[in-house]
Amino acid sequence: MLLFLLSLPFYVLGAAGDRLPIASFLPLTALMAFMPVIAALILVVRDSGLAGARALFARVLDYDRINSVQWLLVALLIMPVVFLLHYGVYRLSGAALPDAQLFSILEILAFALMFLVGAVGEELGWQGYAFAGLSARWSALTTSLILGTVWALWHVIPYAQMGHDVGWIAWQCLATIALRVIIVWLFANTGHSVFIAVLFHATINIPWGILTNYDAYYAPFLLFVILAVVAVIVVVLAGAATLRASDRCDHSGSKGSARYLAAGGAVGSGALILAAAIAFRIVLPVFHFPRPTGPYAIGTVTYHWVDANRPDIFRADPAARREVMVQVWYPAQAVPAAPRAPYLADADAVTAAFARLQRKPQFLFSPLKYVTTDAVSSAPIANDQRNYPVLIFLEGATGFRQMNTYQIEELVSHGYIVAAIDQPGAAANVVFPDGRQQAGLTVAQLHAMVGSSYMRDRVAPRLNGHVLEGNSIIPYLAQDVSFTLDQLAEVNRADAGGILTGKLDMQGTGVFGISLGGIVAGDSCLRDPRLKACLVMDAAMSLDVVKSGLRQPAMWITRDATDMRLERQRSGGWPEPEIESHQTSMRSVYESLARSGYFVRVSGMFHSNFTDISNWSPVLSQIGVTGPIDAVRAHTIVNAYSRAFFDRHLKGRPAPLLAGPSDAYPEVKVETKP
Repeated sequence: MLLFLLSLPFYVLGAAGDRLPIASFLPLTALMAFMPVIAALILVVRDSGLAGARALFARVLDYDRINSVQWLLVALLIMPVVFLLHYGVYRLSGAALPDAQLFSILEILAFALMFLVGAVGEELGWQGYAFAGLSARWSALTTSLILGTVWALWHVIPYAQMGHDVGWIAWQCLATIALRVIIVWLFANTGHSVFIAVLFHATINIPWGILTNYDAYYAPFLLFVILAVVAVIVVVLAGAATLRASDRCDHSGSKGSARYLAAGGAVGSGALILAAAIAFRIVLPVFHFPRPTGPYAIGTVTYHWVDANRPDIFRADPAARREVMVQVWYPAQAVPAAPRAPYLADADAVTAAFARLQRKPQFLFSPLKYVTTDAVSSAPIANDQRNYPVLIFLEGATGFRQMNTYQIEELVSHGYIVAAIDQPGAAANVVFPDGRQQAGLTVAQLHAMVGSSYMRDRVAPRLNGHVLEGNSIIPYLAQDVSFTLDQLAEVNRADAGGILTGKLDMQGTGVFGISLGGIVAGDSCLRDPRLKACLVMDAAMSLDVVKSGLRQPAMWITRDATDMRLERQRSGGWPEPEIESHQTSMRSVYESLARSGYFVRVSGMFHSNFTDISNWSPVLSQIGVTGPIDAVRAHTIVNAYSRAFFDRHLKGRPAPLLAGPSDAYPEVKVETKP
């Protein structure tokens, strides 16, 4: 309690937002580092007078208690190794890292001195004073957990003042507790040396001051996983009661310590391998989609269609015709014993291409091969309705047709048929029934041919000698939508598989898309009056759509510019002209709508939150790929508003959610046009 009272003025000082002049990433609250020793001095002087205070300060240099230089090496090397592991996982995850920042020797020495002095201020209080009283009542492990918890809670306000969210702070607090277990272990094995605690404490903070991945490029979840493994190894080897090596071996002195450390290294290596395997499945799980909330089971079939009247401009062969793969999900009769359809039917080919285009290792996407959905291949269609409204789904650039399975399955469970188009050239990789593959263009190539559709100063390059209509590939991709509608009409007349004949309501069709798919969705609605409703997710509108407007009811689900800038800060991308184009083009088309319109903005969303990507790993929010909003919450919101929109305009049902703000979704801002 005394510590928190002494720290209160620094909490208030840090609330002003000022930073330390020598380390601008730290708030002024960091000056409270000396409060543990001040609290200890007050209590020591009360109990033992000035002599007790002198004895406490003398412990800063009690290195003579350390009976083996090996413990010094352990104290100095643990955190550099931990940070190297953290950095390696961070790089493998594909997280954006800032440009290298070089420091002079003087700057590095200044950081080291600052953190060393700060460590003295803390460890004289934690290990020099508080440990003795607590360890008289509890085991070393329990003492370390108590000290670690208080230590973590003491840091909560400074972390918040640095701008971190609740998730970041929670993981950092858990990492802090694990660190205290390691400190107590070092302390217990070096004759209760405060010097070694200070030394180790400094090695925790110094890398944060000189490494370029500090703060926004630092994931406390990863640090906690690594430190938790180290802490568990320490407890298993040393025992919870004392955490001392001498209590787990028959030797004493430096030779005993050396054997203890060698044994610990062997056990630790095995434990780290096991922990790495477990961590791999935690970080890259074989996830499960939440069960859809509607009354229908889900069936799925896939079609391969060739447009004989249109060349494939993405292929160099002038004789090549446009081909598409279209996967259809539909309301089905329940078949409980049937195996569930895989998430990605051609997982190896698709993930290899996706990894290449995203410049990431393929193993990061290997779990997707084993993910299953709630759909059953070729299940019998539900017969309680004569037919069902039809929706076209369009993926983002370098994506794949299953990219929004969470949303597709939810809509289908409520009585929609959804046809998702894999658009060769724009998709990561399209695998045709005969085994042929058509890889997509790179992100840079697609951006050059898409950005020109909504930014006036851009000129699209030629594609295999073709001059692009409308100065972009958007009109060409929109033709895929019209072609798919034509083919679905044929399926409705006579489905070769016998499943969908007569079941598609071709008078009630809509389209929805994310990113590139959203741009194409808008353009498709401009060009094809068969589409009766248009849902665009986080996408700019083409200049053609801005100029002509839309005749159909339309909804935009997106986020504010502030969230786009936050995404840029955390993971890159989103230059200011892109943000401006997205915001102004969406707003312009919404304002010009002749029919019903809805402008929905969800706070805390990043671009990937609109897709299945946020299901792929819990680490994504820590490294800035997904936003502060909970992944499941984001999908729940998107599903609720997209379903309400299509229910209102394709089924003619009331949709009170679209009327304005909802108590159920306070993070959502809704604007409506009658």
